[in-house]
Amino acid sequence: MHSVADTLLLSAGFSFASGIIYTIVGRVVQRRPVADRHFLANALFATWWYGLGLSTIIGGALSLMAFQGNTDLNLHFTISLLNVFLICLALLGLLYYLIYLFTGARNILPGLIVGYVLYFFLLVYYLIVSHPIGVNTTEWGASVEYENQDQGPFFYLIILLLIAPQFLGALALLVLTFRVEDREQRFRTAVVSLSIIIWFGSAFVAVAANLGENPAWQIVSRFIGLGAALAILTAYRPPAFLRRWLQKPTAPRKDDGATSEARAASEGSRSVGRSSPIGTAS
Repeated sequence: MHSVADTLLLSAGFSFASGIIYTIVGRVVQRRPVADRHFLANALFATWWYGLGLSTIIGGALSLMAFQGNTDLNLHFTISLLNVFLICLALLGLLYYLIYLFTGARNILPGLIVGYVLYFFLLVYYLIVSHPIGVNTTEWGASVEYENQDQGPFFYLIILLLIAPQFLGALALLVLTFRVEDREQRFRTAVVSLSIIIWFGSAFVAVAANLGENPAWQIVSRFIGLGAALAILTAYRPPAFLRRWLQKPTAPRKDDGATSEARAASEGSRSVGRSSPIGTAS
């Protein structure tokens, strides 16, 4: 039977591997050729993956520190605050990307920055008033333990603000999938939106069902995040057999009024042309 220390070391290794994969996805996204008007959205989508990758690697480092017996509260709490900042930065990038794909609006960044700065300080305030008292080490990792484990309305508001914007943005993007005629764009849009919906939706269900410390959920949640990253990586870098299928021409739709309107939306304000962040540059 494996000891807690062995499982902790395995968890740290899984975090490092996942963080590297997230970073690779970010690099693939960043290097995609896109039109100048889509550069910011594409860069912020890459920021989501870079931020997520670094945050996951930091989580693995905390587990490794605990494995080595380092449970200094001040150090762990400081690193936790850094992780909160990275998560806010990453979520800002993802939300901008989703909103931009659906609306084509490019002037939303200042508002999102203000919103996530306020959310960052809200999280910091919540963590401080929860009164950190030590470092809790389990077989799945190390986390700061708090004296006041408040799970009242304030806690659920924080969780809702953490998950709901991206979840709703992904739902809107999924709706847009049915308005995209190009097969490759439609496939990529569907994979991105469904991956985010499953990822964030499962996290919300876990919080609602209080599964945070459940061993099965600890395993499942890691594979959901990793699976979402690999799915999106496949959507942006499909293997040869899938690329051949995606590049087959699709039959033109009947050009009625509704189709024309949908095409205008997808090629105009919805920003899903071939040079868009979701498409492939010509």
